[in-house]
Amino acid sequence: MIAPFAGAILIVAGGILCFLGSKFLPYAIGFLAGLAVTGVCSLIGFSFLDAETAQGWHFGVLIAAALAFGILAGLAAWKLAKEWGVAILGFWLGITLALLVLKIAQVSNQNITLGAAAAGGLLGAFFGRKYNVGIKKFGTAIIGSFILVRGVSMYLGNFPSEFDQGKLTKAASPESGEVLYYTIGYLVAFVVLAFLGALFQFRQLEEDGDEDDAFKGEGAEEGRCCGLF
Repeated sequence: MIAPFAGAILIVAGGILCFLGSKFLPYAIGFLAGLAVTGVCSLIGFSFLDAETAQGWHFGVLIAAALAFGILAGLAAWKLAKEWGVAILGFWLGITLALLVLKIAQVSNQNITLGAAAAGGLLGAFFGRKYNVGIKKFGTAIIGSFILVRGVSMYLGNFPSEFDQGKLTKAASPESGEVLYYTIGYLVAFVVLAFLGALFQFRQLEEDGDEDDAFKGEGAEEGRCCGLF
């Protein structure tokens, strides 16, 4: 029962972020931070409760406290994102790209992995601050596309939990071959949706130069990447 509900939430959230994310990035970061803190606080609190002896009001107080911490964290993240949202987004994308490259290159050394992730994150944050609009639109399209595909996978199944090259490229059994086909399909859907989301945002979502938001400082011409969009 939980998986279909969670899948629907991911599909809606991913679609909004993929096609409209550049307009709602600070709010999205605040929401995700609040959601994460609420979840962590709830898990920590539940670990101290005895399900057999705890009363209903105990759970109510725990949930209320977790929500309070989550709201405070969300507000703090929202304020931070108004100034540093794109840098945070670039930082995350830099780390993700570095880890993906290392995975494809089959690099397993932990020191190299940590160093590459740190370097990728710093470079991503730098470019996020320098090329604010472009990173914002591409980044939200990529992240939203992944969330959307992940939500769909909760209905279709066979989403790869890890990119193990041996498991994905060797169809030794009908089951492994089916997983490979699903993996290819998810990857293609992710790339296509990310491209369409970025294209839509560059063509349809204009930056509000007069608006006092987190992403001021760019001229309208920076909303286009070398005229490609």
